Amino acid sequence: MKEFPKLKSKLTTPSKPEKSVYSERIKNMGIENNRLTVLTAQAGFGKTTAVLLSLEKFRSQIRWYRLDKEDNYLPVFYSHLIETLFIKDEEKLSAGLHMLYSMNKLEEEYVLLNAHICQNLEEMLSSQNEKIYLVLDDYHNVVNNQSIRETIKYFVVNFPQNSSIVITSRVETGIVGGKFVLQRDINCVSSENLLFTKPELETLVAKEYKIDYNEESLDLLYKYSEGWITGVYLICHSLNNILDLNKGIKSLKAQNENIFSLYLSNFLNKIDKEKRDLLIKLSLLESFSVEDLRELFEIKDGQNVINWLENSNLYIQKIMTKPVRYRFHSLFSTELERMYMESTPISEQREFLKSIASYYEQSDIQLAIRYLLKAKEELEAIKLGEQVAKECFVSSNTEKMFYILTEFSEEQVQKSPYLQLFTGMMIMNVRIDDCLNYLTRAMEGFKENCDYSFLMNTFGVIIVTSFQMNNFLHLKEISKKLPISKIALKGGAALDKLLISLFISLVGDDKLSKANVLSKIIDKMNIEEGLWSYAYLMIKGILHYRRGQLREAKQITNLLLSHPAGFSNDQWRIIGLVSCCNLPFLTGDILLLQKFTDEFALLGEKYNSDYSKGYSYFVGVHLDFFQKDIKSAIEKLDRSMEYYESFGATALVKESEIIKYLWSESTDFEDMIMDLEISENYFELENTGHGMTEFCRAIKGVLHKRSKKWIFAERSLTESLNISLRKDAKQSVCGCNLHLADLYYSKGETEKGKRHLKDWIACSEENNYTFFREMDVPTILRMSEIAIKNGIHSNFAHQLKEMYKADKQIVEDKREIYVKYFGDFKLNYREQKISEKDFKTKKVSGILKYILLNNKNSRISREKLMTLFWPDSDVKAAGASLRVALYELRKTLAKYDLVIDGKNALIKEDREGFVIGEDTIIHSDLKEIEEMYLDWKDKSLNNKNELEILKKICDLYEGNFLENFYYDDRIEVLRSHYSSIALECIHAYSKLCDENGFYDEGERILLKGLEIDPIDEIGCGLLISLYKKTGKSDRGQSFLRKFEKNFIKEMGYKSKIKY
Repeated sequence: MKEFPKLKSKLTTPSKPEKSVYSERIKNMGIENNRLTVLTAQAGFGKTTAVLLSLEKFRSQIRWYRLDKEDNYLPVFYSHLIETLFIKDEEKLSAGLHMLYSMNKLEEEYVLLNAHICQNLEEMLSSQNEKIYLVLDDYHNVVNNQSIRETIKYFVVNFPQNSSIVITSRVETGIVGGKFVLQRDINCVSSENLLFTKPELETLVAKEYKIDYNEESLDLLYKYSEGWITGVYLICHSLNNILDLNKGIKSLKAQNENIFSLYLSNFLNKIDKEKRDLLIKLSLLESFSVEDLRELFEIKDGQNVINWLENSNLYIQKIMTKPVRYRFHSLFSTELERMYMESTPISEQREFLKSIASYYEQSDIQLAIRYLLKAKEELEAIKLGEQVAKECFVSSNTEKMFYILTEFSEEQVQKSPYLQLFTGMMIMNVRIDDCLNYLTRAMEGFKENCDYSFLMNTFGVIIVTSFQMNNFLHLKEISKKLPISKIALKGGAALDKLLISLFISLVGDDKLSKANVLSKIIDKMNIEEGLWSYAYLMIKGILHYRRGQLREAKQITNLLLSHPAGFSNDQWRIIGLVSCCNLPFLTGDILLLQKFTDEFALLGEKYNSDYSKGYSYFVGVHLDFFQKDIKSAIEKLDRSMEYYESFGATALVKESEIIKYLWSESTDFEDMIMDLEISENYFELENTGHGMTEFCRAIKGVLHKRSKKWIFAERSLTESLNISLRKDAKQSVCGCNLHLADLYYSKGETEKGKRHLKDWIACSEENNYTFFREMDVPTILRMSEIAIKNGIHSNFAHQLKEMYKADKQIVEDKREIYVKYFGDFKLNYREQKISEKDFKTKKVSGILKYILLNNKNSRISREKLMTLFWPDSDVKAAGASLRVALYELRKTLAKYDLVIDGKNALIKEDREGFVIGEDTIIHSDLKEIEEMYLDWKDKSLNNKNELEILKKICDLYEGNFLENFYYDDRIEVLRSHYSSIALECIHAYSKLCDENGFYDEGERILLKGLEIDPIDEIGCGLLISLYKKTGKSDRGQSFLRKFEKNFIKEMGYKSKIKY
């Protein structure tokens, strides 16, 4: 996991001020009980103190987060928020940070992260009895960030019940409005609520400050301070006592200052100059420790200074970090800093700020940069930023640099290619055009500075962006500007990266033979940087399978799937999967196809990535193809095109369209060929590579062949064959030979046909090719049959015929599952038992239950699930929550070989919604109870059968129907309905037991019924009768007393049961 810098002091609950008063007024704010409390008042009104006093008993349950200006940058905000919430749960902390660092477009997709946080928090708190309090202090620093505001609103609605949110702010937050206004557990505390009352002032002065006073001086204190606690504090500590308050006020007011500056100046005048100067300089530090005092101010015994600050009642907060740190209240630090700036020469200010920066350089680079910029040492700050940039790139810790970038202005970023590089990387998945502009300028800067290693790093980022978008035009233009001769002369890492970049470019250009030669040179190099190693493996895998070297491609795929870069960031994982996703269908590996389909689907659901979802369907297409379900495959091709188009990947849309035309039975040849010609022109213009031009041309030839336009077919297929031969794309060569053989045999040109047939099947057998992306099933069956008749590699031809013949459809066993709805939910599949605890949250299992309950032929839309499970969230937030829940559901079911989607899926999703898979048979206790109940009500049973059926019904009813499922009123109605059935059957069964002398069984079942409904008069009456009959009168009387007590409590009157 990459390390993202977090300021621990921001996440530490401050110590409660020693001299403070917990009054009835603060208690009535209800902070400890509210779902949300927002305290809004200017600085110095005691907001933080009020929170600390209210939650003092729950201090260990507080999760404190003090917000600063830099928290407006969402990666900074979320990294600190995740650390705050999951500080005591390492697994969930890592999972949250992993998702944060893997998000492509955080500014757009933060709602997904919010849903992930809520889900993890619910899982964490479900095993705890304690409530947690998330305190967002100094919210005014991010008040204009709409994304953060929407996040807090979402949390208010979706946080677990055993959690509360507390916000302090100097300005209105914009959070409490609309439907929130009507919620009783949401409270807004204003400055008026925070003003001290006169009795509270008296308690504070007498018991805490221990200052002499009388009634008149107390009235004056209340009058002049107006209950503002900071005013009270300063007045009490700037005068010798408050008995002569009126005189002191008149004297100080003559200076015509505001009350804060007035009293603070007076207060400071009483401190000796050395301490006053120290105090003022300390205000420039965001926080300080004993060690800081020793190193920065050369104070040997810093603890004495800290003691003096605390004993002097200076308004400082103690932060219980290691080591302990202290910070002034913002009112004090702002005013003290103003005094420093007014009283100190600029040159001296700059020197002191530079000394602070120098001190922090070893421990906190960001603070060092901040103080250098305050000292107007811009070039030094940029230089330090560049140093961090180099370290971050080498260590692949790009997120740390993104955090540093928040210190620099746009003008300052433009002065450094390193800052431009990281700014481009920061927005590469958000604003692609701006990203490329930054990267291009960075390359120009590195070229000018002769930093060829970072020039190639920047070029590498552009390569990755080009492969992701499958657009190489910008890459072609920028590559012309590379100073190749200078890089070659420089040698070292820059040359290594140049060679890798050249290799990647050659593969992108489909110059496979040259790329293969270069790869042998690169294989001898030691590629140390993780991202360069990962990128090289990705493209090397493409090279191997484009050249038909499937065994080597499989080895590369295994390395790629286990590479640390793919596990460190899910977006890199997606790109890595894309690079090798052709291998499973080129090798006909069904298990690998399913693995890729599932992983693409999981990542697409998790990040709402149309790119990943498109590939999930595209790989799934080939899974259907091998299972002989061409209709389903073509439907999935349409879905893949929808997602690719949404993502903006035109080349991928066209690739799916080509395959659709190849496998389709449509005879609209003219229209399809016209579309293919448009696609072919597009591929040539965009220089897409990956053999797309000749692939398109080959399929155009296939359609001409089907329409018996032999000349056009021969021309297209021959051109495609020649291009593939020139590129050394062996498997595509086979595909073209297959169709040319079919073409010539269809025309009656047997010798030509035989030549191409031999070329096709000999190469296929030698390399064990059983699939070609140019193939269709009728053609391969015809050519296999001819090869068998002519004795041309007949064994392999027979293998292909068996593989693809129509009656060789792969048939899977029907999936039979058993679902237990009554009592504890369970799902049994084969020998596996899945229970409630196997699901991350109740909502995740709830979604599965709801779909399973639905009629097999009807769909449940995503919109329906969003409305049911997240009724109070807006559409965007509810959609994100559903996606995160579905991601977890997919993950859980996959552990038990119960996939979503796929031919043999438990649940499938199409455009209309979710439905039970057609090959899934569901048995359940619900179905058994309903069927047996109908049989019993038929009244045609004999006494013995009736007894057996009723016993089974009673035993199957192990508790309420779908316990703890409260998302749909319909379930509540069904729950009541089935409990009524259970009671009816229990009553009837107990009577039969009584008639047959099974008294112990009758007692057992009646007691079970009274657990279902503790005030069931009929059941109680039957039990009392049974006790009388069996001589257990004492037990009957005791039970009846307890029953009566419960009955009166619930109903308000006595039952009709008489003993």
